Amino acid sequence: MAEQTGAGTLPLDDHVSVRQTADAGAPPSTAVPSTPFPDVPALAPSVPSAFPSLADASHVAEGLPVAGSPPVAKARNIIHGWNALRVVAMLDIASFHLTHEYLFAGIGLPTFLLLSMCLPSMAPDPGNRRAMLRRRVERLAGPWAFWTAVLATIHIVRAVKHGEPPFGWFEPKMLLEGVETHFWYLPFVTVAGWLVYELDLLARRSSRPAAWLTMCLGVGLLACYLDASFVYYDPFSQWAFAAPAIPLGLAMGSLMRDSQRVATVAFVAVFSAAATQLRAGGFAGGDGATRFALASCILVVIWLLPSRRFRWLAVVEPLMLGIFMLHVTVGYVLVDHWLPRGTLPNIPYLLSVVTLTGLAVWTMRKTRLKRFL
Repeated sequence: MAEQTGAGTLPLDDHVSVRQTADAGAPPSTAVPSTPFPDVPALAPSVPSAFPSLADASHVAEGLPVAGSPPVAKARNIIHGWNALRVVAMLDIASFHLTHEYLFAGIGLPTFLLLSMCLPSMAPDPGNRRAMLRRRVERLAGPWAFWTAVLATIHIVRAVKHGEPPFGWFEPKMLLEGVETHFWYLPFVTVAGWLVYELDLLARRSSRPAAWLTMCLGVGLLACYLDASFVYYDPFSQWAFAAPAIPLGLAMGSLMRDSQRVATVAFVAVFSAAATQLRAGGFAGGDGATRFALASCILVVIWLLPSRRFRWLAVVEPLMLGIFMLHVTVGYVLVDHWLPRGTLPNIPYLLSVVTLTGLAVWTMRKTRLKRFL
């Protein structure tokens, strides 16, 4: 339901950043992310990290700490493997926005959501509440407010130019989701990230972890069912679709933090089996649950695989938040002025828009606009 209105961004709030230690066998320290895209981990030791969900050098992780107790090699695997997956997820999301078709089976949005919720609970120390809220507001709410204002100004100018009422395009829902429909992701990750933080504090104090995991599993499946069973007004249709990521990400992050491989695989396997049954039985929520199940399986597989460094990520990831925020606008401009829709097949059109948006973002990041990208 959520994505019928262009849900999906980025990738944004979960960029994980781990500062390397001198001793390769020692556990990595948690880096303080500096970006939103909505939550993105840093890719290199010198690069600080965002969502959801987008850090200074990696705008995918909004600024959530993501180092766990596994050795540095495993931390590197999480950073590079998951960050590479974010790029795939971003292409899937952009494809839906630009062509109304998924490029990778619709795993893009669930992947970003799970990462945005999972990374905070993976940190050895949850950190200070005030600092966490400040980072999220600066790295998520800041870009959301800035680009909403910029695009609103463009709408006003275009309306006046065509002799229309200056605010004829405005809808009340834009106060919560922004001028572009997909902007809903940043406010959601800001609020949901705070909720995960509070729930994680309770879970860490609990003496009954099995009860927490069971509750997370049940609430995740229930949220999928409720999303498909009721009609919600935007942007809450997107929020309803994204809600399962909160309990699922919390549970996965807690298990991964303690390197509980078997328990992590078992949790995801049980959820995936239940999601498959929902879909096979024609129950409400089966489609959304299946997409979350597929994304969670991919995340766990990458987490378990040996580490591999992707050098190209150091170039691509800093652009993620900006691409997420602006790819729809660039697509409009391209279609209106240079490349009428249908001139290119979907995939070449998608790659053209993403590439042009990336170049524009790279250029703007050389200016003071970097803080909003």
